[in-house]
Amino acid sequence: MLAIDLGTFAFGFLTLLFLVKIPDSTGKKNRISFHEVCGGAAEGLHFLQKEREIFLLLALYSVLEFAGAISFDSMYSPLILARTGNDQLAVGIVSSFMAAGCVAASLLLTFTKQRKNKLSAMYLGSFLCLAGIALFGTGRSLTAGCLIVFVGCFGSPIYQTYQSVILREKVDVTMQGRIFSLQGMVTGILTPLGYVAGALLADKVFEPFMRGSGRKIKLLVWLVGEGEGPVWD
Repeated sequence: MLAIDLGTFAFGFLTLLFLVKIPDSTGKKNRISFHEVCGGAAEGLHFLQKEREIFLLLALYSVLEFAGAISFDSMYSPLILARTGNDQLAVGIVSSFMAAGCVAASLLLTFTKQRKNKLSAMYLGSFLCLAGIALFGTGRSLTAGCLIVFVGCFGSPIYQTYQSVILREKVDVTMQGRIFSLQGMVTGILTPLGYVAGALLADKVFEPFMRGSGRKIKLLVWLVGEGEGPVWD
């Protein structure tokens, strides 16, 4: 797996290095001052204040990333291990179906024409992602878990691709670097925060809550099951 990972990285890196030419629209400079960096960031924020649609698009991206980090990304391995009696093979199988969903969607995007209504395609991908996140905890078997993660991860490349296309079409090329950098910075901050928040909520809030009684507990038990031992077939 490491060899494949390094091989794909080398392929992408060499392609960018020798085949892709990125035009320098601002002219070459030897140095960039800290003041220029701060000024560029301020220009990016000012641009988002004027372009409300772009701001909402970035906000939706941030919400999806945080929702995935706080729930599925940080919890799927512990959840599978708990529900299968620490079966590491089950984790590997589910992870493989996650990768298969991403690959299938990527191939679909590669070999089909770009949709005219890009916003609807982006919403479809985001809906599939959220459905996978929301429904994974309800799976009562390895088969159900694999199908759910396949659908959820199938939506991820669709959403991310069309979100990037919309940004590149709507944002001026001189401002794209600032906007994509801001998106990456927000994602980099929210992802580790989501991991920590997910662990704390699971151990300190939801697990003690599920030990209680009442109609809400019965409904949740009906949806996700109960008990600390294996519940997957």
